[in-house]
Amino acid sequence: MCNTTTFTLPRGVETFYVISGSLAHIQRFIYDTTSKGALKNLRGRSFYLTLLTRAICDRLLRELNITHDALLYNSGGTFCIIAPYVDGVEERLANVIKEIRKSVSQMVGDDIVNICTIEATRTELDEQCVKVFERLFKMKHRSKYNQYGGEGNHSVIFKPRSQCGNRSYDGICASLRDAEAILVSPTKLLNLSGSVTCEDMGCLGSYFYFGKVNELSKVTTSGAYLLLINDAPAPQGCVLPTYREFIAGSGTKANSFEELFDGEESSHTQLAVMRMDVDNLGILLRSAMARENTALQDYAAFSHKLDSYFKGEVDVLWKKKYAESTVIIYAGGDDLFIVGEWEQMLEFMGEIRQGFKKEFKNNASMSVSAGVVFTAVKFPIIRAAELGGDEEGRAKGFEFCGKEKNAISIFETPLRWDSEYNWVMEYKDELVGLVNGGYIERAFIQYILQLNENITFVDGKITPIKYVWQSAYDISRMAERRSKKGDNDAGVSFMKSCVADVMSGKTLRGNGVVTPYHTLQLIIIAARLAEMTLWKNNDKKI
Repeated sequence: MCNTTTFTLPRGVETFYVISGSLAHIQRFIYDTTSKGALKNLRGRSFYLTLLTRAICDRLLRELNITHDALLYNSGGTFCIIAPYVDGVEERLANVIKEIRKSVSQMVGDDIVNICTIEATRTELDEQCVKVFERLFKMKHRSKYNQYGGEGNHSVIFKPRSQCGNRSYDGICASLRDAEAILVSPTKLLNLSGSVTCEDMGCLGSYFYFGKVNELSKVTTSGAYLLLINDAPAPQGCVLPTYREFIAGSGTKANSFEELFDGEESSHTQLAVMRMDVDNLGILLRSAMARENTALQDYAAFSHKLDSYFKGEVDVLWKKKYAESTVIIYAGGDDLFIVGEWEQMLEFMGEIRQGFKKEFKNNASMSVSAGVVFTAVKFPIIRAAELGGDEEGRAKGFEFCGKEKNAISIFETPLRWDSEYNWVMEYKDELVGLVNGGYIERAFIQYILQLNENITFVDGKITPIKYVWQSAYDISRMAERRSKKGDNDAGVSFMKSCVADVMSGKTLRGNGVVTPYHTLQLIIIAARLAEMTLWKNNDKKI
């Protein structure tokens, strides 16, 4: 999220201009793609926005004649620059912001840039930093909802969006997949080999060249700098300023969602679309700036740590275990959007969350919420992303016993990570093991799923109430029939405990649980996941 782990105001300057910018309608831009070639286009669009915010920052820095040291953060479609105040800066900034908005709207077909500036003294930034940023964010919020007011690019309102920005972004995805580094140049270069590809943002004053470190590091163009991607080796004898850019999932080889299933029949597979982000980030950022005199340094360090985890650590985990079965569409700031084979996706998501807890174990208020939707491989990814966002919203809206968020929502049901979700996954694994071991017939799971078609849950209670007694009776008969066969085994014991759980509504496998849900609601979710596993492992072999 930030340019560096530390940030220091330059000496000898008492007044500053704080410039905060963001890209609006990010989701609309990323998901505005056809189903054909959706995977490459999604990743390309996502990374294009990363390049775009970098180009905007570089344009502002050049205009103000300052270095990257003035960049407090830049990630997740947002950035902040703290620049020394000089006479005439207001008019210069106003003009360059107009130029940037106009250029970007021509490039992408929408007026998505929102940049606001305020003046602040050194004392205010040292001792009242939170108030400074609150003023700035309020200004940005007003500007966001008055996007086309003032002297914006009004023509965008009166023409179809398809007239602008109607291009494919899959070329960026291909360039990123094979690149070790990105050379950022203010001028167009003509003497590079054919293996180097270029993303032209010349209207913003930036050209991005993707290629190998050994070739790009030989460039000596004034004003250029080199971005090493992830763990790419540092060049020897390079005269350019060099930084390291973490890009999660940059080595993705799959060109389509079908390729994630290793030849499996698509009719027997389920794609999981996951959206995840940090809870209460605004409050956390304000708390990071609580100490006087070190507020900006603390903010920079916190932002860097957050960005490093979601871009760097998640990428390491992905390459180690999940690169063949999942694709990271977007990772930056505090936000993740990942798609993949559903069982691998759930495992990956759980490891991301556990790693996050470990990374931020000294801050008990740090948590993440996620939403997952399961779809067929050929289901329109735009709609799947919207549904995933709806599930994430349910997780973030979850509240129970005075605790908020810190949850995952699946099947339109938000579950707390360390309670309901863990219980459901354990129950699901036990169900699958019992069926595969021959201790329970698959008809038991089918019966549980049929119950889901006939009942509703309201405030932790079953409606109509008769299904409490009917389901308990039916499951008891299943256990009784198995016992009469002489099978007094784990299956009989499991079904009997299921009867007790359904009758009580507040126990699971005989253990008391504190939850806003009726036990049967959790059992149904576990049964749905178990059926998906059995369908995948057995039906595809028929």
